[in-house]
Amino acid sequence: MAMNTTSEMLQDCFIREDVAPFSGQFAERQTQYQALDLVDQLVARTFRMPRSALHAGTRCRKSVAFARQVAMYLGHVCLSYPLKDIASHYGRDRTTVAYACRVVEDRREEEGVELLINSMESALETIMLLTPLTCTRP
Repeated sequence: MAMNTTSEMLQDCFIREDVAPFSGQFAERQTQYQALDLVDQLVARTFRMPRSALHAGTRCRKSVAFARQVAMYLGHVCLSYPLKDIASHYGRDRTTVAYACRVVEDRREEEGVELLINSMESALETIMLLTPLTCTRP
């Protein structure tokens, strides 16, 4: 799990301007998913895997499962999204997201994992400050 430089992550994590935004009642949900998409991009680049792996509907390798758990954790802890919204984004159950958060919290006791999560939290905080996205928190 090699970390890319923060500037490389930031460069790839901005919302593309060629994506037409929703309006009306769907705007808030789109904004929420855009923020979770930023988490996906950050986690995928950090773990050097395609973003689609985070949304795979089948069981997968431990490294992919842990990356998805980290993404769920960041969405819940850093973005303060409810478990059910994160579960919907990843096509999982709310209890799966709760389990993912517990796994990441437990693994933070490992020095390398603590450093990785701290770096990703800092990068996500910076991304959310710099991204031209109004991130509504439920």
